[in-house]
Amino acid sequence: MSKTTLKKALSQFTPEQLRGLILDIYSKYKDAKEFLDFFADPDIEKTTERYREVLNKEINRVYHHRWMPRLSVIKRILKDFSNLEPGFEAEATLRLETLRRLTESGRGSRSKYQEALFNSIGRFAADTCTFLERNGVLDEHFPKIRKWVDESKTTKAWLNGFYNILNSAIEPWK
Repeated sequence: MSKTTLKKALSQFTPEQLRGLILDIYSKYKDAKEFLDFFADPDIEKTTERYREVLNKEINRVYHHRWMPRLSVIKRILKDFSNLEPGFEAEATLRLETLRRLTESGRGSRSKYQEALFNSIGRFAADTCTFLERNGVLDEHFPKIRKWVDESKTTKAWLNGFYNILNSAIEPWK
């Protein structure tokens, strides 16, 4: 159904029917409930903290004794948070915290079998830089990102795969 078709259908409803429809959607769909709760009471701090806890749980995920966060899940969580429209500052803070936690955790993970994960984290770092640049605050936050990437480097060259991937991901913004 297109937006136009939906608008036509909704225009035929009375205000009482619209309220009933919204309450019905609110009670049946978790995503709609979350959105309408935030719409009615936009407590950004509380919502950010709730999403931060979910992200931390995913970032610390271990599977078969290996650190294995699912970047697709992390991106979906950040997208869900963004859909609430909490404001740029809250989104940027949550993205930067996520990137910091991923680079810290990646430093401790030195498995050669995790290159796909490291590549995903590199793409996430590039996406974060693009997001910050699009909103005009990359210059303010890039030194922190550069520091996190540099801290992932070790003295043993064969362990620097994670650093090399992160470094090449943020290279365009140097």
